[in-house]
Amino acid sequence: MELTQETLEQKKAQLAKDSIRVQAVSGKGITLGIGQVGQNFVSIYFDTLPGNKPSTYGNTVSIWQNADETIPWDSPAYKTKKIDKDTPNGDAIFEGLNLDLYSYVLGYSVGPELGSGQQKYGNVCATAFVPAIGGDPIAPFSSSVKVGYIGGNSLTADFILPPGVFPKTNGAWIGVWESSQASYTRQPDYSNNIQVDKARGSAYINGITIGRGATYTIGLFMSGWAGGGRPNTLTTMACTFTFTAPS
Repeated sequence: MELTQETLEQKKAQLAKDSIRVQAVSGKGITLGIGQVGQNFVSIYFDTLPGNKPSTYGNTVSIWQNADETIPWDSPAYKTKKIDKDTPNGDAIFEGLNLDLYSYVLGYSVGPELGSGQQKYGNVCATAFVPAIGGDPIAPFSSSVKVGYIGGNSLTADFILPPGVFPKTNGAWIGVWESSQASYTRQPDYSNNIQVDKARGSAYINGITIGRGATYTIGLFMSGWAGGGRPNTLTTMACTFTFTAPS
């Protein structure tokens, strides 16, 4: 079936019933966690994807004063720290805070600030909330993607991104490799942009052939779509999902 965004929205339940059944191997997203919290500081730790080079690829962690766990997408961050190492995981400390009075939300970004017409912090893919002293904790958030439907020549991917993000506007996209791992250096075998400005939704790819017993990996990128037939930015990967087709 040749998919369009309209078809996908209207027939999602039927597509799920008709889908080729695959075996999920693994799914992974970037995680951001809270370590130690004091009256005027908070330490954080992060775990990103295999092959990521946070310093080289411009990864950052930003913090805002905010009453809840949502990112103020276009408001200047209170502070931003550039990740200065190329190891996929690490930690950092934010100082000069006032946790007696204020709560804060932090966001891990897989790339630099976006330009005009896009959300400034649209590369944020993982968040963590620090309540004011005495406030209720909220679990950290990580973006995720998984297979929704696989047909004879098409595939859909269901995604969950931070609330309030506009993936279409920001140039978010998905890619599929016939491999057990997504790549930061090799363009995917198939790709398409995300065509909705929703934090929870589905994307699709047409013209894809799923081989019997073969293993594939979906990667979701927060920005960098250049268009079909042109190289897309590979360094803004937020999450992956690996699956094996039936034999």
